[in-house]
Amino acid sequence: MHKHNDGCITTKTITTSNELGSLRTTFIPNLINLVNLTPQFPEVTKQEKNMYFSKDTQDYQARNRLYYRAQDATQEHENHLRDVYHLNDTDITTWSQEDAIQALKDGKFVFRRPEDAKKPGNFHYYGLDVRYRDPSKPADEVGFNTARNTLRESFEMVVDHIAVADPKDALKKVDSFREHKFH
Repeated sequence: MHKHNDGCITTKTITTSNELGSLRTTFIPNLINLVNLTPQFPEVTKQEKNMYFSKDTQDYQARNRLYYRAQDATQEHENHLRDVYHLNDTDITTWSQEDAIQALKDGKFVFRRPEDAKKPGNFHYYGLDVRYRDPSKPADEVGFNTARNTLRESFEMVVDHIAVADPKDALKKVDSFREHKFH
């Protein structure tokens, strides 16, 4: 086979036809030139300084600290909302076995999968099938999700404030966020 040096770097086949017949031509790259090619990368410009939460910005440590304080406050608010909307189970970490039996006798529990609890042959007790909580206070997941969405929107506004405002002003916003009640 004859090698062509046409500057082509991919194999190309061209087929032409007319009333007399067809002609097929294949262009094969010159492999010697491919070995000597050096990749050309676009010039990378240095990242602009003063970017969002970049270590290159002034007051990075202050903004970072404020962000984590706001994030911790979000977790505290969410845990409180879980209590308010009755999603958290009773804290049983200090209970004895007698306390658990008494809670069962008093009816202070709900089944995790109530539909499975009534099926025969479905009892495998590992402590995971029963949730120790007061059944007279049903979980309000719709209310919780609404409050949590409001919490998340407020958190985003605080993070934006941390990013663009002076850290002293952002501290006031974070403190206000920490004190706010989302229920």
